[in-house]
Amino acid sequence: HAEIDRQSGDLTAYKAIVDLHREQLHVEANRIVGNAWANWMTGTDGVTFSSTDGMKGSSPTVTYDRREGSQGRAHSDAGIEIKSEGVMLTADSFTIDLATKESSFIRAVTIIDSEISSVKRFR
Repeated sequence: HAEIDRQSGDLTAYKAIVDLHREQLHVEANRIVGNAWANWMTGTDGVTFSSTDGMKGSSPTVTYDRREGSQGRAHSDAGIEIKSEGVMLTADSFTIDLATKESSFIRAVTIIDSEISSVKRFR
């Protein structure tokens, strides 16, 4: 279910799915608010993503702003957890540039293979 105000561009969507084909990324959010004309949106109430190479992640909230960088940036101060084959990364916040794929993580912890099953998410 989605609502867009045609004059202001404000949007709200529930159970939203976004496929970023160029980035080969599938994103789902329980709720999205943003502005279509200003090219930004924030996924809230739980955001999950997965890539074609097997990476999976989640964050309570993620903001995407198309005006930042040449293809936009995604960021969150609400924490993130990323899992990929044999590795898990958690961080308090992150930023990723979708054009360059450069990312930064604040207070990141990387856990390798056998340690993953014993870690409980702190958020």
